[in-house]
Amino acid sequence: MDAAIAIQEAVAQSRIEESGLLPTLLGVGALVIGATTVFAQMQFSLNTIWGVTAKPTSNSVLRFIQSRLLSLTVVLSIGFILLVSLVMGWCCGECCKLPIT
Repeated sequence: MDAAIAIQEAVAQSRIEESGLLPTLLGVGALVIGATTVFAQMQFSLNTIWGVTAKPTSNSVLRFIQSRLLSLTVVLSIGFILLVSLVMGWCCGECCKLPIT
C-alpha cells in the first residue's frame, strides 16, 4: 500500500503545469545532447568495428557543431518516419472498421 501512495505522489508532483520554463528548456537540451551523443558514439563504434578511419579534418568547434546537427537531423527524421508510420497504421485500421455498402 505504501508503494501505491509513493507512486501517486510522484505522479502528482510531476505535472507539467507545475514546472516552469527553465526545467522544460533544460529537459529539451538534455534530450537533444543525449540523442546526438548516441549517434556520434554509434558512428565511432561502427568505425572501430569495421576498421575504418575517419577522414582527417580540422578538429574545430564548427566541425563538431556540424556533426551534431547532422546527428540531430537523423534523429528527427527517424522520429518523423515513425510518426507517419503510426498515423498510416491507425488510418488503415480505421478504414477496415468501416462497413462496406
